[in-house]
Amino acid sequence: MRKYIIALALLAMAGSATLQAQTAKQTAHINYVLKNMKLDNATKTKFRPMLLRYYEDIAAVKKDNKELKEKYRAADDAGKLTDAQCDLLFDRQQQQEADELAVRKKYYAQFKTVLTVQQAYKAIRLCNDKVE
Repeated sequence: MRKYIIALALLAMAGSATLQAQTAKQTAHINYVLKNMKLDNATKTKFRPMLLRYYEDIAAVKKDNKELKEKYRAADDAGKLTDAQCDLLFDRQQQQEADELAVRKKYYAQFKTVLTVQQAYKAIRLCNDKVE
């Protein structure tokens, strides 16, 4: 019983660490976008909540595909994926890309309600940048 409790505690801590890392990465990316947008404070106040929701929606879209890739990672690394698993992974990746595109289109339209068209375009472009 004690081993079971310890295992659960370790799993909870690992999940928490992953969430904190993801949150830290999202925060860094949000700060990157806001810094490079050079918005006045009033516009930034209106734009920031939209940007937060954008990143939450993108993360939700990526979550299912990430879980599936993790499930088959060992088989993929060993070169032992079945044809059906390859098809499933390929189809899921294509669906993720389509869903991400839908999220970007949705938020581009929302961004234009508080930003100029040029600023909304720049925001979406910055959101797609890789930030280390």
